[in-house]
Amino acid sequence: MEQQSSFISRVAGALVIIMILGYILIIGKAILIPLTFSILFSFLLRPPTAFFERLIRNQVLAILLTFLLFSAVLAGMIAAFAYQLVDIVQALPSIGKKVTQGLDQIFLWLKENFAISPPSWSEWVQENASTLIETPFSIVSQSLSSSTAVIAGLGLTLIFTFFFLLY
Repeated sequence: MEQQSSFISRVAGALVIIMILGYILIIGKAILIPLTFSILFSFLLRPPTAFFERLIRNQVLAILLTFLLFSAVLAGMIAAFAYQLVDIVQALPSIGKKVTQGLDQIFLWLKENFAISPPSWSEWVQENASTLIETPFSIVSQSLSSSTAVIAGLGLTLIFTFFFLLY
């Protein structure tokens, strides 16, 4: 009997520890997420930093040069992504029209082949197509509203990465 109660108390203690660790992770996510990314980036940037350290013989300048090179590559990737995003946003109205036309054709085919003829197919298509088009804009606006947290996390990640590479 005593053995069973000690097992239950150990399981309860383990569950309490798991709950406390989960709470700490939730509360500390503003620091832990940049810390995790900075550890990853420091592993990825260590080889180029070591190469530049052999050429320059100054650890701080080698780290800064690696950051500059990494930032240039990242800026190029962001520019390419932004260019594609602008094209998609500009083409969104024509995409919406094509989706509406396609749905109209599907409903016409259903009406001809299965004798399904609800009175307001066109109204239903117009209502749902507009929500389909408006959904990406709401997602983008919500994403832009959290930009301050993203910038702060990026700054912490860069600082942590610098110190990990310096160490």
